[in-house]
Amino acid sequence: MSQPLSEHSIAQSTARRYRFMLACQHLWHVLAIVLLPLLLLTGSGVGTLGLIVLVRTWTASDAFFVRQMLLLLAVTLGLLLAVLTYTVSIVFALRKIRAWHESNQAGKAHGATWGLGFTALMVALPLLLALFLH
Repeated sequence: MSQPLSEHSIAQSTARRYRFMLACQHLWHVLAIVLLPLLLLTGSGVGTLGLIVLVRTWTASDAFFVRQMLLLLAVTLGLLLAVLTYTVSIVFALRKIRAWHESNQAGKAHGATWGLGFTALMVALPLLLALFLH
């Protein structure tokens, strides 16, 4: 037969469930801070590709040099947008990490710092591979 639950075991179970929910919320918050720069960079890349498609469609009948100049302008604008959004999102993430350090939430801060490091590695790895494996 089952034993009746005491108030102490119910309180322990509730406390465990609350700590688990809090840990999940912290994990999602850290993941959101870490993945934001990568998502914005991906969005900038997709936007740049869309702009390139539009320029190619609009300039299909134009001269070669006009088309190349407009495509170069589109790629340059896309690259500047990507650099700007990535930089702003990294600054935002680092400010959030500093706030976590100041409010004694070192676990979240360390996790976010490691996550940003892996994000930077994911961004830099294709560039490093292209540099060394050409």
